[in-house]
Amino acid sequence: MMLELVACETTSDKNNITRKDTLDIDFPFEIDPKEVFELSKFKSKLQEVIVPFDPVYKQKKRYEGVEFKKVLAHYFDLESIKSQNIMIIFECNDHYIISMPLQKIFTHHAYLVWRDLDAPKGKRWITIKKGEETKEAAPYYLVWTDAPKTDFSFVWPYGLLNIKLIKR
Repeated sequence: MMLELVACETTSDKNNITRKDTLDIDFPFEIDPKEVFELSKFKSKLQEVIVPFDPVYKQKKRYEGVEFKKVLAHYFDLESIKSQNIMIIFECNDHYIISMPLQKIFTHHAYLVWRDLDAPKGKRWITIKKGEETKEAAPYYLVWTDAPKTDFSFVWPYGLLNIKLIKR
């Protein structure tokens, strides 16, 4: 999965990841979310995420993941991108593509999760059933802990392969 954004470099860490601390960001820029879960910085930030109602599974769920704002903060000064008119686009492994304003990430609690804590022992995910069809949430899923049950402006992309940020 990729998170794309382009920006001016200011610093880098031992993993050759460059943080962008400028308001003058050129789009797009790439971040590999698989790499997010491999970075030692994020392994220490993994936490249990309780979702009161997950509309995909239609029940309360528990996951392990990292707050999405922390992922963005690893690469950008949040204040520099918070005020910009940016859309976030999610691309999933079933070719589903959906977008929303990035601002929603700053006003609510989104998490990039990599496993379902309710899955049977030895499995990372519980299969998603959509009518007769079954799908997998792997490799990543964006969930919300404070999304109102009836607010369909929140997107719940699973099977995430790519995330792009674009300027509107």
